[in-house]
Amino acid sequence: MRGIMMLPLAVLLLSACGEEPKDKRQTIDSKTVDKALAGQAIPIELEPIRLPDIEKHQLYGTSCAFAPEGGGVGAVAIAMEDAGYLKIRKEVRRFASDKGSAKLLFGTHVEHDGLANSFDLEPVGPVPEAELGSVTFPGRITVRDDHERVVYQRSGEIQCNRQ
Repeated sequence: MRGIMMLPLAVLLLSACGEEPKDKRQTIDSKTVDKALAGQAIPIELEPIRLPDIEKHQLYGTSCAFAPEGGGVGAVAIAMEDAGYLKIRKEVRRFASDKGSAKLLFGTHVEHDGLANSFDLEPVGPVPEAELGSVTFPGRITVRDDHERVVYQRSGEIQCNRQ
């Protein structure tokens, strides 16, 4: 009798263990699967890094931020002296600044490396001189996957601020 009562309880517990929260599931369409299997780059979209993200990750201080053309004023990339940041799939990701790469302004660098992606924040044309305050100039961002394939590239504006 005792074994009979334990069986439904065990089944209930096991079924609860295998469920993922619905908000954590990621929907992948067949074209994305086909591209991954074929070894092709899977494009990504960057999301604006907003004030709550800046506060949560303490992204204060001297930096260069990139906003794509037609994307409003929201920065999708932030480069600081030691790190760069992108927001991909609602997650702010940290990248190490490549200290051997070209410099932007105020100690920031062009190249940033992460575990699954890397990104370059490049000026288009000459970088204006600036000692204090803020300066804005045309630029481009290129994000690559772990096989060095381009998964995101946009032109826009880079704004560097010294604090």
